[in-house]
Amino acid sequence: GDMSNEEEAHSVIENAVELLGGQLDILVCNIGSGASAPPGEEKMSDWQEMLNINFYSTILAVKNSRKHLTKTKGVIICISSICGHEVIKGAPLTYSVAKAALNHYIKGMAWPLSEENIRINGISPGNIFFDGSTWESKLKNQENEIQEMLSKDVPMNRFGTSSEIASAVGFLSSADSAFMTGSIIIVDGGQTKN
Repeated sequence: GDMSNEEEAHSVIENAVELLGGQLDILVCNIGSGASAPPGEEKMSDWQEMLNINFYSTILAVKNSRKHLTKTKGVIICISSICGHEVIKGAPLTYSVAKAALNHYIKGMAWPLSEENIRINGISPGNIFFDGSTWESKLKNQENEIQEMLSKDVPMNRFGTSSEIASAVGFLSSADSAFMTGSIIIVDGGQTKN
């Protein structure tokens, strides 16, 4: 379903809860895309598309999950991006703005969701390599440039992996993070400066 569409988002969540035996414990909002126009070349449709994919889809997932998560004292984890924390040269501005809005939403929703016994946190990945990723195709065509970028911008001089992000999701889903809400963990090999 299209999670940026209110009716479809409601349907997706209700179907998921039914498939899970009527209970929802953890919601991971991981819908996202950074494929957009270069900075300064955006059309209004580019802005709307990036907000739909990277921001509104999360808002609607949370809205439609609250009644279920309250019953289980559930957890919400939103996958953001380092682009939401600072300007990353070359990153689409539409994507960065949508992720910055998502970060503010995570922090802003911590209080009202806490009153419903729900925790909400986020993870901001840096450059993550996986099969079929943008980085995979870029490496095939621009290997020297990508290696130079990693050595110049990422102290750990490598890509992150999807399993490293999954480990952060596991931590935020567990009782080990029981006193955390409104937090955003950056997993980027030291790339961001803030």
